[in-house]
Amino acid sequence: MKALIEFFTAQICNKNKRLAYGRAVIRFLRWADERCLELHQVEPVHVAGYVEDLSRSKEDGGGGFAIASIKQNLSGLKMLGSYLVIRQILPPNPAALLRSPRHVVRARPTSVLEGLEAREHFNSIDGTKPGNFRDRALLGVMTYTFARIFEVLALDVSDYYQVGRRMVFRKRLKSSGFAGGE
Repeated sequence: MKALIEFFTAQICNKNKRLAYGRAVIRFLRWADERCLELHQVEPVHVAGYVEDLSRSKEDGGGGFAIASIKQNLSGLKMLGSYLVIRQILPPNPAALLRSPRHVVRARPTSVLEGLEAREHFNSIDGTKPGNFRDRALLGVMTYTFARIFEVLALDVSDYYQVGRRMVFRKRLKSSGFAGGE
């Protein structure tokens, strides 16, 4: 038990990763307990069976997990197994030889509003109500600067300034840097 606590506190610094791996390990330990397996008895075939159970649909008695979630669960088990081998609690890491399922992400093209569509959306917001001024401003800035919503929400009054005869926005990028945008 002490080794598990050390693993989750000393080996994983990121809180979200610690929570995700913690859920993965608890899920696996429950699965192994249902099969009367103790930690030192777990072999690669058991971990493979666990991964198979995660991927089966809920209707078939499985977990119905997406491939990304299965990969995360397996990653947590591999990391824990490696730590337990280093601490000489397990002889070999039973999850080390397993390959993660392949996760293919197909990027869809970002839809772009045509000029008339953007104008329709903009005009559909009632400009006579004070609460809608914000919505029109957000839509206008996003349409004319190609900024994402989080970039627009991060803007400050000082980010709107004049360069020569033009008014421009300074957009904050994901990396928290700045880039000029018009």
